[in-house]
Amino acid sequence: MSIQEEMGKLNTYTARVDRSHPTAFVFLIDQSGSMSESVGYADACHTKAELVANAINKIIDELLNRCTKPDEIRHYFDIALIGYGAFSDRANFIKCGNIDREGWLTPAELKDVAMYRKETITQSIRGVARSKEIDVPYWIEPTANYRTPMKDAFDKAQTLLQDWCTAKVGQDCYPPVLINITDGFVTDATKQQMLDLTNEVKSITTMDGNVLVFNIHLSSDNSSDSIVFPSNINEVGDAYSQMLYEMSSTLPKLYNHDIKALTQRAPAFKAMGYNAVAVDFVRMLNIGTITNMSNNEE
Repeated sequence: MSIQEEMGKLNTYTARVDRSHPTAFVFLIDQSGSMSESVGYADACHTKAELVANAINKIIDELLNRCTKPDEIRHYFDIALIGYGAFSDRANFIKCGNIDREGWLTPAELKDVAMYRKETITQSIRGVARSKEIDVPYWIEPTANYRTPMKDAFDKAQTLLQDWCTAKVGQDCYPPVLINITDGFVTDATKQQMLDLTNEVKSITTMDGNVLVFNIHLSSDNSSDSIVFPSNINEVGDAYSQMLYEMSSTLPKLYNHDIKALTQRAPAFKAMGYNAVAVDFVRMLNIGTITNMSNNEE
């Protein structure tokens, strides 16, 4: 009998995210040498590492906006950032600002350690285009070096997620979401080892359902279209991409309507993006958990 059946929960992935029932996000970020490769995006050339850092920073900013109320920053979620590659054969927690701590960070802590850079935006005011500088927050910077110890990153995430869910036993909390962003081959495990490990991660549960595992694949092939939420393994290209497809969660059926409207394809949908770019990451996470945080008054 599952935890959900024991607790009498009939409809999973429906828990409201609030201060009494937070959720969690774990980002696994490929920082290996191949992330220094350049790809075209929005009529400009960027490294994969730059695209990933920009996407993660936008997602964190979006999540914090959901937590920020006039009186306080509310604890709607915990977040962990794990990089693999960089300068080590092991995965490591990414340091944010001056917080030198491994593991979970709260929204208030993330807000406190945000760094800022100037960006110029153009707005149309009464039909006249005007430019102005704004302060844009960021938490991580592009990094690309060494190998791709993805298994070690999943091992660290598994421990974090198991401990987090154990602490929430009996509470109707939306299950944590793990987002793995990568472009390279795994250097510390076989395909079967990765599939076995991700199945273990996906078996971790709260009262509201199992952990959801997203995989975002960055390709150097600019000729291939970006695909989000594929419903067939043959949609996603080479054998490595297909391994990521198999590692990804099949998304709950209650999201099928919203995903079908976005992709124009038939279910069942995998929590995966192939040849994805920054805008796709945000679009994908707006299905599900972020929606459960909308218009929250608790």
